[in-house]
Amino acid sequence: MRDVLLHNNFLDCELIESPQSSWLFTDTDSGIKQMSAFYALLNKHFFDPRMDIDRLTISTVWVDRNNMPRQANKFTVDDSSKDHLLLANAIEAEKIPIREKSVEHDFSPYPENYWRFFSEYPNDPLNRSDEIAWLLFAESTGIIVEKDEYHDYSYIDRFENLKERQYKTSYIDEKMEIEKQLKTLAGEILRQEGFVIRGRELEPAVSIDENLIPENRPCIHL
Repeated sequence: MRDVLLHNNFLDCELIESPQSSWLFTDTDSGIKQMSAFYALLNKHFFDPRMDIDRLTISTVWVDRNNMPRQANKFTVDDSSKDHLLLANAIEAEKIPIREKSVEHDFSPYPENYWRFFSEYPNDPLNRSDEIAWLLFAESTGIIVEKDEYHDYSYIDRFENLKERQYKTSYIDEKMEIEKQLKTLAGEILRQEGFVIRGRELEPAVSIDENLIPENRPCIHL
């Protein structure tokens, strides 16, 4: 089938669909470059409240080169909006009939979804989304996920002692107590670091003395 499509001037493309919009990237140098930039944007802003995408469907599709949509290999960031990150694209996904395969991804803001989706893409060790995912997982489970990138995080040394005790102890009660301490510590860091997380509302954790200094009170939307 692939040979037939290529012979008839069809081009292999990647179609990315969300409930809000769709994007199309061609299997060309320019298309691959723009698609990489698109995924880098999704990675960087995964927990951003403006990322109003909870589901993505990614399909391999074939499009006639002579009828390639003008909006192919394009996406637009809406810098002026506080509600959404990406402007809707004019790609009409329902008018692309030839689909080789489709995979639906849960894009809701949970660490497991973040790691699962971006596991195949190179990640900057200091990526903010990866830091948030790490802390959210620790906060919800009391468990420290082992990944090489984490040693560069500014707060990782605060976890080292608890993590070592957690792995070494054979007492269930002590393990449970350490899990509680890890959850508490992760929650404190989430507040102190000023992370932005979609779907969460947390007050900044500041001391009484810091409260007296307005410029030291970060505005956080978690």
